[in-house]
Amino acid sequence: MDTLKIADRLKKAPLEKYFGVSSLDEMDWFQLTRPQFKEVVQLVNENKEWSENEIEDFLRILSDEDFLDFLRPQIEEQGFHPISSERFELLTGEKQSIKKNAAVFVHSKSLLKYRIRFNERYEWLLQAMAIDYARAISEPILDTYKEEFEGNERVLEEIALQWAYEKENMRWVFEGKTNSLHGYLKGKKISNWSNGEAVNQFQDAVR
Repeated sequence: MDTLKIADRLKKAPLEKYFGVSSLDEMDWFQLTRPQFKEVVQLVNENKEWSENEIEDFLRILSDEDFLDFLRPQIEEQGFHPISSERFELLTGEKQSIKKNAAVFVHSKSLLKYRIRFNERYEWLLQAMAIDYARAISEPILDTYKEEFEGNERVLEEIALQWAYEKENMRWVFEGKTNSLHGYLKGKKISNWSNGEAVNQFQDAVR
């Protein structure tokens, strides 16, 4: 079995054929799991150069990441980015049919669309952080919000990617499962926000 030859073929595997599209950029996102790896190898084995056993042996010596590394260059070249299933579900705002241990790739144009929706949906996080930060520095909440947090996509993007955001001696941790935000000052917990609590307190504070 020529493992190098298989690896080289995989770098040019016709993934669009596997997913039944003329081009990958027709898709918003896709996922790949280990059970699918064999099917991808079979795509580049049209002339039956390798037996089923040889393919199994090839896959057995590779980790998921090793296999994906062969495909990654062409995937990224076509505008897709890897993203964890949890973060993807957080960005899209809905439970996706992500399989266990799947590698998820989302197209850049779709990622932008999801981020815009995420920013609209999680504006309350910025309001909650503005309240915490304003109290910590003894400044008006509305002024602090406008100067530091209003429309701050960078903050929301960091939360979407890292589940947390830090500013000076403050840190906020977002819990996706409970849709809650926890604020810390110098390592000590100072707040626990839900969507409704943040919006209501912010509106009360700026009236």
